[in-house]
Amino acid sequence: MKIESRKPHRLEANNIDEEELELQRAQTFIDEEGIKQWLLALTPKEARGYGVMERSTLKRMKDRILSGGKFNFWTKEVRKLVSAF
Repeated sequence: MKIESRKPHRLEANNIDEEELELQRAQTFIDEEGIKQWLLALTPKEARGYGVMERSTLKRMKDRILSGGKFNFWTKEVRKLVSAF
């Protein structure tokens, strides 16, 4: 009589063709300093033309840049302006 173990089999991808690629889309690189300088020179009227309707939103962006704090380029309002840059 033969006794079989009930351990789960683990499959390994030894062949590179069987491995999944982690990169799903093309990488994009942005000129962070150029965009920051452009945002600092932007007027509320110009920002409205790009879709940022609130003057206070632009003011908060500028304050964040001037304070040297972390600036997130992927927020909804910043992306509107970055696409116009």
